Amino acid sequence: MLFWKLDDETIRCLINKEEIDQMGFDLEGLRTDDHHMEEFLDTIIQNSRQYINWNTENGMQTYSAKELPSEQLLLTISCTFADAAIDRDLAQIQKMSDALMEKTADERIQEIYQMKGEEKEIAFEDLANDLRDIFLGNFDESESPHREPPKKKEKDGPFSCQLVFADFDLLLLWSSIVPAGTDEKSVLYKAQEKYHLLIRWNEKTELPLIEHFIDTAGEYGASYLPVKHEEAYLEEHGEKLISDHALFI
Repeated sequence: MLFWKLDDETIRCLINKEEIDQMGFDLEGLRTDDHHMEEFLDTIIQNSRQYINWNTENGMQTYSAKELPSEQLLLTISCTFADAAIDRDLAQIQKMSDALMEKTADERIQEIYQMKGEEKEIAFEDLANDLRDIFLGNFDESESPHREPPKKKEKDGPFSCQLVFADFDLLLLWSSIVPAGTDEKSVLYKAQEKYHLLIRWNEKTELPLIEHFIDTAGEYGASYLPVKHEEAYLEEHGEKLISDHALFI
């Protein structure tokens, strides 16, 4: 069972079927019986206090439960009152609005209009990535987490990507659901207390399956990044933990 805090009144919990059984509950009952689920969530909240200091004075206000591969359950539990949650979301919308106005400044758009060829493509991609980050709540220009993989209809040769995990245990859990042999090469680095998994997927692995695994990695706290010059940067500034087939070790 893994816990992490999203804010002072909201946590996430990743739990597997065996742990659920040991607590005296079962997945089928959680799916079909609201009272069963309520008792289970109360128990989760009680257990969380052993690991996380968070405010539960208001009691559980909202929750979401998502079943993941390997019979795992990802829970998000919030003790924030609805009015306070709305105020928080309004503040986030205001930040997004401000960031959007800054990123889409007329000068920047006009500069891209004047460009040609590869320079124009790169500048437009950077703008699109900035806008995607804004809509996903990321305003830190020093990193670009939570980017979605490009949606391609066809895959021309091996497809490369970078997945960045803040928690090594979650990286291990995610890698356990990916079938062996789907990577051509994968290297694991550690830099700034984060784990960077660079993957070159096997050219025989279909793109929809790759996109599925990348999307699933997000449920384990991973951020997606395209691979451009990251490997050279990590070689210089990071620590190489596993040099080959890191995804399956």
